[in-house]
Amino acid sequence: MQKATLSTNTNKAKKRLATAELSQFGMVLEHPSFKSNPFESIQKHLRNSLAPEVQELEAKSIRRGKEHKRMETKKREEKKDRQREARFLKAKGGRKGGGRAAKRM
Repeated sequence: MQKATLSTNTNKAKKRLATAELSQFGMVLEHPSFKSNPFESIQKHLRNSLAPEVQELEAKSIRRGKEHKRMETKKREEKKDRQREARFLKAKGGRKGGGRAAKRM
């Protein structure tokens, strides 16, 4: 099945699109599986046509989740580093800039 990529900017294009859609609809109405069970045919069509899109969205979601987890891990590590440095400087007896405690010595 081919998707219509017709522009609908003009009235002429809209008429062409409507004609193409009506002929496609006529073929659907004449299809044996649609005649025997229209609802099942529509469901099957939707499952088949939407399945690739669903898989793509799931893959994007997984990638996004991995990226989020990586960023959170990076943030935690940076926080740990800041805390380690603060403890080290406190044990050393001063702040990064020297502060009052460094000047007394």
